[in-house]
Amino acid sequence: MKKGIVFLPILLCLLVANVAPNTSAQDTAKLANVAGAWTVTITASAKAHATTGTKTTEMWTVEQKGGTLTGKVKTSSGGDATLDGTVAGLDGDVIQVTEKIGDDQLIIEATAVGDSMSGTIRSYKNKTENLWSAKRTK
Repeated sequence: MKKGIVFLPILLCLLVANVAPNTSAQDTAKLANVAGAWTVTITASAKAHATTGTKTTEMWTVEQKGGTLTGKVKTSSGGDATLDGTVAGLDGDVIQVTEKIGDDQLIIEATAVGDSMSGTIRSYKNKTENLWSAKRTK
């Protein structure tokens, strides 16, 4: 019986060590880098506009500190918005960002690879989902 009592805490420690997130400086250095200026093209869905496929262009400036993203958006209509989000993985992994425009909140998901990103933008107010892509401006 005593062998079982000693083994259980060791097993629990091993499980916690394998499940706990590793956020060392070395791991942070491996995160996808999405900092910089981006030219973003948004392709409207049928629910968003009368004409499916309508495209608009925005300029995003993204700052990144570890896995935390902040930024500014210059919309196609000349308005401004802010970005807040996270990067949880390497190039090719999903990035999630929240953009606030007036009383609407947009949930932006993307896959970033090098100087390109693409994904979806969901509006909670308008109940729409649009496709988007971006190229880093050099």
